[in-house]
Amino acid sequence: MRKKAILVFTDWYFPGFKAGGPIRSLMNIVDNVDCDFYIVTRITDYHSTDPYHGIEENIWIQIAPNAHVKYIQESKMTFAFVQSLISERTYHKFYLNSLFSPLFTILPLRVLKKLK
Repeated sequence: MRKKAILVFTDWYFPGFKAGGPIRSLMNIVDNVDCDFYIVTRITDYHSTDPYHGIEENIWIQIAPNAHVKYIQESKMTFAFVQSLISERTYHKFYLNSLFSPLFTILPLRVLKKLK
């Protein structure tokens, strides 16, 4: 039986650390829930403009047995981009890691509302 797939939108994720607790909390969820996670996040750390060293952008990178991450530039986070992500595979759930993020919560919610 295939694991359930969860698409996650979050402003910051590993190897970032400057955003603190939300990164660690999401990492703990990924480590302890038996699902396949597809995490979309920024290519930069909190309050940084420098991309993560050695990480290729806009491709799915498997960083753990059940975690794939797509690192993107903020400017790439568009309605069409989010729509293409949602449509590329069957996701069982969507996880939005922030209440107030215009790009990583409000935008995905608008796309999901249009698609459902």
